[in-house]
Amino acid sequence: MDRATEGLLWWSRRHGWAAVVAAGIALAGCDSVYLTAPVPPSAAEAAEQLDALAVETNHSMRGYSRDRFDH
Repeated sequence: MDRATEGLLWWSRRHGWAAVVAAGIALAGCDSVYLTAPVPPSAAEAAEQLDALAVETNHSMRGYSRDRFDH
């Protein structure tokens, strides 16, 4: 057996799992590639969802300063 064939056999034994996984993905197909963005809710549905959110009461902002944060 020549060196090229030995090298190819070594590579296939070492990296053959990657080829099997790639072939499995290619043969199975990836439906996620063809997914589209979800349809946004109507204004009424969005308002209903926002009304259902639990919102905490306001708290004091004493001691807060925008100057403490880089902008």
